[in-house]
Amino acid sequence: MHHFMSPIVIRCIGMHPTHQDSVRVWDFVIPSTFDIRHSSLIGLLLVALVCLAQVGCVQRRMFINSNPPGATVWINDREVGTTPVATHFRFYGTHEIRLAKDGYETLTVQQPVRPPWYEIPPFDLVSENFVPGELRDTRSFSYDLQPRMLVPKKNLLGRAEKMRRTHQSEYTGGTP
Repeated sequence: MHHFMSPIVIRCIGMHPTHQDSVRVWDFVIPSTFDIRHSSLIGLLLVALVCLAQVGCVQRRMFINSNPPGATVWINDREVGTTPVATHFRFYGTHEIRLAKDGYETLTVQQPVRPPWYEIPPFDLVSENFVPGELRDTRSFSYDLQPRMLVPKKNLLGRAEKMRRTHQSEYTGGTP
Protein backbone atom coordinates (compact mmCIF):
# COMPACT_ATOMS: atom_id res chain seq x y z
CA MET A 1 0.00 0.00 0.00
CA HIS A 2 1.42 3.37 -1.06
CA HIS A 3 0.77 6.45 1.04
CA PHE A 4 1.16 9.70 -0.88
CA MET A 5 2.25 12.64 1.19
CA SER A 6 2.43 16.21 -0.12
CA PRO A 7 5.75 18.02 0.20
CA ILE A 8 6.05 20.49 3.03
CA VAL A 9 6.69 24.09 1.92
CA ILE A 10 8.00 26.67 4.34
CA ARG A 11 7.80 30.23 2.97
CA CYS A 12 9.87 33.02 4.52
CA ILE A 13 9.28 36.63 3.58
CA GLY A 14 11.64 39.42 4.58
CA MET A 15 12.62 42.95 3.62
CA HIS A 16 15.49 43.28 1.16
CA PRO A 17 18.48 44.71 3.08
CA THR A 18 19.52 47.30 0.46
CA HIS A 19 16.25 48.01 -1.36
CA GLN A 20 13.79 48.85 1.40
CA ASP A 21 10.83 49.02 -0.99
CA SER A 22 11.19 45.38 -2.06
CA VAL A 23 10.85 42.05 -0.30
CA ARG A 24 12.66 38.75 -0.49
CA VAL A 25 10.81 35.43 -0.55
CA TRP A 26 12.39 32.08 0.29
CA ASP A 27 10.62 28.77 -0.23
CA PHE A 28 12.06 25.77 1.57
CA VAL A 29 10.58 22.56 0.22
CA ILE A 30 10.79 19.34 2.17
CA PRO A 31 10.07 16.51 -0.30
CA SER A 32 7.34 13.99 0.36
CA THR A 33 9.96 11.24 0.62
CA PHE A 34 11.43 12.94 3.71
CA ASP A 35 10.80 10.67 6.65
CA ILE A 36 10.63 12.89 9.67
CA ARG A 37 10.42 9.91 12.02
CA HIS A 38 13.97 8.77 11.20
CA SER A 39 15.75 12.11 10.88
CA SER A 40 16.59 14.82 13.31
CA LEU A 41 14.73 18.07 13.52
CA ILE A 42 17.95 19.99 13.05
CA GLY A 43 17.12 20.76 9.43
CA LEU A 44 13.73 22.17 10.35
CA LEU A 45 15.26 24.20 13.15
CA LEU A 46 17.86 25.64 10.78
CA VAL A 47 15.14 26.62 8.32
CA ALA A 48 13.20 28.28 11.14
CA LEU A 49 16.30 30.17 12.28
CA VAL A 50 16.95 31.41 8.73
CA CYS A 51 13.34 32.63 8.55
CA LEU A 52 13.60 34.36 11.92
CA ALA A 53 16.86 36.03 10.92
CA GLN A 54 15.13 37.62 7.91
CA VAL A 55 12.09 39.11 9.60
CA GLY A 56 13.68 42.08 11.37
CA CYS A 57 13.65 45.40 9.60
CA VAL A 58 13.88 49.07 10.50
CA GLN A 59 12.45 51.51 8.01
CA ARG A 60 13.86 55.04 8.33
CA ARG A 61 11.93 57.88 6.64
CA MET A 62 12.43 61.60 6.68
CA PHE A 63 9.68 64.11 5.80
CA ILE A 64 10.77 67.62 4.80
CA ASN A 65 8.32 70.54 4.66
CA SER A 66 8.95 74.19 3.88
CA ASN A 67 7.05 77.42 4.19
CA PRO A 68 6.30 78.22 1.41
CA PRO A 69 6.08 74.75 -0.19
CA GLY A 70 7.70 73.93 -3.52
CA ALA A 71 11.36 74.28 -2.51
CA THR A 72 13.88 71.89 -4.05
CA VAL A 73 15.51 69.73 -1.35
CA TRP A 74 18.99 68.21 -1.28
CA ILE A 75 20.05 65.89 1.53
CA ASN A 76 23.81 65.35 1.74
CA ASP A 77 24.20 66.83 -1.79
CA ARG A 78 21.62 64.42 -3.28
CA GLU A 79 18.46 65.95 -4.72
CA VAL A 80 15.39 64.24 -3.26
CA GLY A 81 12.52 66.33 -4.68
CA THR A 82 10.40 69.37 -3.85
CA THR A 83 8.64 70.09 -0.59
CA PRO A 84 6.67 68.49 0.86
CA VAL A 85 8.87 65.44 0.25
CA ALA A 86 9.55 62.10 1.94
CA THR A 87 12.66 59.99 1.52
CA HIS A 88 14.44 57.06 3.16
CA PHE A 89 17.67 57.61 5.06
CA ARG A 90 20.29 55.01 5.92
CA PHE A 91 22.23 56.43 8.84
CA TYR A 92 21.82 58.51 11.97
CA GLY A 93 23.96 61.53 12.69
CA THR A 94 24.12 64.96 11.08
CA HIS A 95 22.60 65.40 7.63
CA GLU A 96 23.13 68.49 5.49
CA ILE A 97 19.71 69.63 4.26
CA ARG A 98 19.56 72.38 1.63
CA LEU A 99 16.37 74.03 0.38
CA ALA A 100 16.20 76.40 -2.61
CA LYS A 101 13.28 78.24 -4.18
CA ASP A 102 13.14 81.12 -6.66
CA GLY A 103 12.62 84.43 -4.86
CA TYR A 104 13.87 83.04 -1.51
CA GLU A 105 17.24 82.75 0.19
CA THR A 106 18.79 79.29 -0.08
CA LEU A 107 18.72 77.63 3.33
CA THR A 108 21.39 75.12 4.39
CA VAL A 109 20.97 73.35 7.74
CA GLN A 110 23.15 70.81 9.54
CA GLN A 111 20.29 68.68 10.88
CA PRO A 112 21.12 66.21 13.67
CA VAL A 113 19.15 62.96 13.56
CA ARG A 114 19.62 61.00 16.77
CA PRO A 115 18.94 57.26 16.81
CA PRO A 116 16.09 55.82 18.88
CA TRP A 117 17.11 53.57 21.77
CA TYR A 118 16.57 50.37 19.75
CA GLU A 119 19.09 51.51 17.11
CA ILE A 120 21.96 51.97 19.60
CA PRO A 121 24.43 49.04 19.78
CA PRO A 122 23.94 46.28 20.91
CA PHE A 123 20.14 46.71 20.70
CA ASP A 124 20.35 47.43 16.94
CA LEU A 125 21.50 43.86 16.27
CA VAL A 126 18.24 42.55 17.67
CA SER A 127 15.93 45.23 16.21
CA GLU A 128 17.36 44.94 12.69
CA ASN A 129 17.62 41.17 12.53
CA PHE A 130 15.36 39.34 14.95
CA VAL A 131 12.31 41.45 15.81
CA PRO A 132 9.39 40.12 13.77
CA GLY A 133 7.72 42.67 11.58
CA GLU A 134 8.89 46.13 10.74
CA LEU A 135 9.98 48.96 13.01
CA ARG A 136 9.39 52.44 11.58
CA ASP A 137 11.42 55.47 12.48
CA THR A 138 9.83 58.57 10.93
CA ARG A 139 11.32 62.04 11.30
CA SER A 140 9.66 65.29 10.25
CA PHE A 141 11.45 68.58 9.70
CA SER A 142 9.93 71.89 8.72
CA TYR A 143 11.82 75.00 7.60
CA ASP A 144 10.78 78.61 6.96
CA LEU A 145 12.35 80.19 3.89
CA GLN A 146 13.15 83.90 3.94
CA PRO A 147 12.32 86.12 0.95
CA ARG A 148 15.39 87.18 -1.02
CA MET A 149 16.41 90.72 -0.20
CA LEU A 150 16.58 92.94 -3.26
CA VAL A 151 19.33 95.54 -2.99
CA PRO A 152 18.52 98.86 -4.71
CA LYS A 153 20.72 99.51 -7.73
CA LYS A 154 22.12 102.73 -6.21
CA ASN A 155 23.32 100.87 -3.06
CA LEU A 156 24.79 98.03 -5.13
CA LEU A 157 26.76 100.43 -7.36
CA GLY A 158 27.99 102.33 -4.29
CA ARG A 159 29.27 99.12 -2.64
CA ALA A 160 30.96 98.04 -5.88
CA GLU A 161 32.71 101.41 -6.25
CA LYS A 162 33.92 101.25 -2.63
CA MET A 163 35.28 97.72 -3.13
CA ARG A 164 37.05 98.78 -6.34
CA ARG A 165 38.76 101.72 -4.60
CA THR A 166 39.77 99.53 -1.65
CA HIS A 167 41.22 96.90 -4.00
CA GLN A 168 43.14 99.53 -6.03
CA SER A 169 44.62 101.06 -2.88
CA GLU A 170 45.74 97.63 -1.58
CA TYR A 171 47.22 96.77 -4.97
CA THR A 172 49.16 100.06 -5.40
CA GLY A 173 50.03 100.38 -1.72
CA GLY A 174 48.54 103.85 -1.43
CA THR A 175 45.29 105.33 -0.32
CA PRO A 176 42.31 105.86 -2.62
